[in-house]
Amino acid sequence: SLRIEGPPEYKVSADYEIEDVRSVSISSDGNYLAANSPNNIWLFNKEGTLLWCYRAEDFVVDLSISSNGSYIAAVSLDLKLYLFNLSLIHISEPTRLGMI
Repeated sequence: SLRIEGPPEYKVSADYEIEDVRSVSISSDGNYLAANSPNNIWLFNKEGTLLWCYRAEDFVVDLSISSNGSYIAAVSLDLKLYLFNLSLIHISEPTRLGMI
């Protein structure tokens, strides 16, 4: 289960059933919250509404939202880098790190 309360100035929270959350990232403006469970990448808005969920090919190790809040990057155990915009459009196909 994921229950996140961001700093008061962000006013971001999500209350959603996600098992085995590994990492969380909040955009600098507080409008978005991204989280990952073993094979999934989740994006919520500041009201806690799920915007999208993406199933990765392998175990997702970590993720981050860009400083301007426009992109989500995640890396998986098989060293693939996933890059999305807020509409779940791949900016690039999953790319194996070291091959970029």
